[in-house]
Amino acid sequence: MIRNQRKKGTILISERSEKTRFCQIERGTALIIAFLAMSILFILGSYLLVFTLTDFKISKSQKSGIKTYYLAEAGINEAIWKLKNDDTTSDGDSAWKLDFIDLNKNPYPDGSYWQASFSRDFGGGSYAITIKNISRGKGEIISTAILSLPESKTSRRVVKTTVFKALASPVKDSAVFTGGPSENININFSNVKVDKGNLFSNNNLNIFFSTIGVYDDPKTEDILEGQIWAANNYINISSSITAQAICAKNSCTLKCPDYTLGETKCPPASVSVPVVDFDSASPHSFKSRAQAAENSGQCQALCNGIPCSNQCVYSTNEFEDILWQAGQGGTLTLNNVITYVTGFVDIKGGRYVIVNGSLVVDDNVYIGERYSWTRQGKKDSGFSQITVNSPGENLPSGILTKRKINFGLYCAFQEINITGVIYANDEIRIISVPTPFNVVGGIIGRKLSLTSVWQWLNIVLNNDIIIYGLGYKIDDAPVSPDSTFSPVITIDHWEESY
Repeated sequence: MIRNQRKKGTILISERSEKTRFCQIERGTALIIAFLAMSILFILGSYLLVFTLTDFKISKSQKSGIKTYYLAEAGINEAIWKLKNDDTTSDGDSAWKLDFIDLNKNPYPDGSYWQASFSRDFGGGSYAITIKNISRGKGEIISTAILSLPESKTSRRVVKTTVFKALASPVKDSAVFTGGPSENININFSNVKVDKGNLFSNNNLNIFFSTIGVYDDPKTEDILEGQIWAANNYINISSSITAQAICAKNSCTLKCPDYTLGETKCPPASVSVPVVDFDSASPHSFKSRAQAAENSGQCQALCNGIPCSNQCVYSTNEFEDILWQAGQGGTLTLNNVITYVTGFVDIKGGRYVIVNGSLVVDDNVYIGERYSWTRQGKKDSGFSQITVNSPGENLPSGILTKRKINFGLYCAFQEINITGVIYANDEIRIISVPTPFNVVGGIIGRKLSLTSVWQWLNIVLNNDIIIYGLGYKIDDAPVSPDSTFSPVITIDHWEESY
């Protein structure tokens, strides 16, 4: 019995020891868990603190960065303002407005271009501006802004932008333009459609028994094309006219630029024929450019697909030689950016001429005036044809002459397509053309006569083709002293860095 009591006592002591050990284990586990929990909370708290501080720094940096950006942008805006308005040197720096487009400074004789700089300090911040022209009327502006921060720190932002002034249309956005002081546009028994441009006569505009449509370009919302303008009188006899406005000394419709209520006349200002540099000593003249291409071996003419000349500059006889070599029903292809003829050009006797560029002529140009051509005792006959294609972007294309261009009765056996400018310093005559006649670019002359063009003369204005076609721009750079620039400064590229 005593032994049993001892056993029970031993069991009770053992159970108490087990409970004590278990409680100690539980307390240790709880302590570890609590420590881990506290560690996790501490780590999370640290992360939260780091994130909060980082976010604060980012926010502060963004605020200072935005301020610095606006400061740099202010510098760009001041530079653009100077390009639009600064035409004096009395403020101590360049006349930006004038120097930006100055032909003598873009480039200088040493090949460099105009550049200028200025800076502004506002106490807590400053910006420094530099401009360097890439070409005439096009330059890169760099604005470097610095903002002062506490603890002698600074925020810096650099903004670069390329800006340019576009060349204004030398023909008032007119797809058909005559600039003779006493010569007219005469349209008789013809169908004419003008898209995206105007029809302008520097004297009278006479339309007899014809259908004329002049249409606006809906993409140029700030400019209204599709207008008929005559600096003198507008005369319509038995003709159907569609136009946005008709403005002359005897006409002033609602959408004319100078329209006022009750006004019966609002003629446009007189504009002369744009001047073209045919053959001056300047490297920019058409003859100089053609000769330079010939000297560097860039010229090729094909007679029925076979090379027959490596010239770009021809006399009348030399040009007739390759026309004759093409033969009746044959094709002469001029693969020159500029083909220059120092006399006249007469395309006749069933020849097809493809001009992949510009055909520039000192004297008259006759296309299909005559059906037959007798040479070397042989007679060739047939309708002739000319097609003009653009040789590529920023390159000239068209038919240009110092004198007259005549499209005669035998000038087409299929649709005529001219991608380029048709320019004559005298008269352009298009008479009894038997097929549709399509022009993308423009028609510019001293006088224009259209007679019996029943198959539609379609002209789509393209100012870039006109500007390059007249030689006012070469390789994206304005070169003519007669170039007129738009007053608008256009931003071509915008770049930011820290």
